[in-house]
Amino acid sequence: MSILNVEHLTHGFGDRAIFNDVSFRLLKGEHIGLVGANGEGKSTYFNIVTGKLMPDEGKIEWAKNVRVGYLDQHSVLSQGMSIRDVLKSAFSYLFEMEERMNGICDSLGTASPEEMDTLMEELGTIQDTLTMHDFYVIDAKNIAPLLHKRLPFTGKRDYGSALVFAGSTGMFGAAVMSARAALKSGAGLVTVHSAKRGLDILQTAAPEAMFEPDRNEHFITDMKIHHNHQAVAVGPGIGTQDPTANALQNLLQNCPAPLLLDADALNCIAQRPSMLSLLPPKTIITPHIGEFDRLFGEQKSSEERLRTAIEMSRQYNIIIVLKGHYTAVVRPTGRVYFNMTGNPGMATAGAGDVLTGIITAFLAQGYNPEYATVIGVYIHGLAGDMAAEDLGEFGLTASDIADYAGRAIHRILSSRK
Repeated sequence: MSILNVEHLTHGFGDRAIFNDVSFRLLKGEHIGLVGANGEGKSTYFNIVTGKLMPDEGKIEWAKNVRVGYLDQHSVLSQGMSIRDVLKSAFSYLFEMEERMNGICDSLGTASPEEMDTLMEELGTIQDTLTMHDFYVIDAKNIAPLLHKRLPFTGKRDYGSALVFAGSTGMFGAAVMSARAALKSGAGLVTVHSAKRGLDILQTAAPEAMFEPDRNEHFITDMKIHHNHQAVAVGPGIGTQDPTANALQNLLQNCPAPLLLDADALNCIAQRPSMLSLLPPKTIITPHIGEFDRLFGEQKSSEERLRTAIEMSRQYNIIIVLKGHYTAVVRPTGRVYFNMTGNPGMATAGAGDVLTGIITAFLAQGYNPEYATVIGVYIHGLAGDMAAEDLGEFGLTASDIADYAGRAIHRILSSRK
């Protein structure tokens, strides 16, 4: 499918010809780089193909319904406006529709029965349009309505029990960070199953968490579930030894609770690809780029990786959290949610272990996997942003992100008042 057709483009200034009989097609998925010295006509070309300047000769034709965002080198940005704000102006009509949809939702509580019918019809039309364009961005206004406030006369078991298989000799810190993040994100009970040697470390660094020792001193060999847990997470720092991979394979076939797989759990599966077919429906996997490519093959670009994530999510009926600058949450339906929180300071060891703990906490509290992922990803990034505000990006650590998780949740809930 051709996105852009340029036929016999000719343009110049005075006696100077800049383009002479240029023709090409841009197909869907292709990219073009325009290289040249200053003053050779690159900006002129972009002004022509975006319709800001008429060529002397030739035809410029975009495919139907294609919208173009272009950041001109002479653009004047107002204070607080980012490059992303300029580029997304190509989709401003969708953002306006989203704003209208949120306004309708806010007014439903006070609408009369007659108004309700009209509003619901309009709401459905807008929702269908946004769905057709896969237009979903994770931000505060989407997350706040999903969060449940704590109620009086409740106890720790009302907020769920999370079981985390994490850690091995030399990697017990991963278990600590996952456990602390889960506790800071509201899980009522957190149990860490790890190698026996991790007992003192875990009980000292995360005393609120319970410790379930494996029979092995150095790594996990057993992932049987002995108690009633509302969420199970596997992966941070567990290594890829054969006994650990065997235990994971057995868990995949017998896990009774919502499941999240991260880090070395994904590396174990990459070594035994047949385990992908054992993933329970709606399993959450949280790979970074390297882990994703080990699982599903090397990807040539971020666009190709996202397309593959959509395909794999559908094929295996799993939720993929593709971690990166704009983390993408991919659902089996094909919908993709892009997260807007986070900062470069979060490119630090253990940040993924903290994300595992946060998402697992929301699973334990009874949120379904689709909601737990978008909530967890947003809070993880917001906690990192809040920590960076106080500590700076250079000194930010994964433990800081965990420490700020509760404050991030509080900020979101406070915004609803």
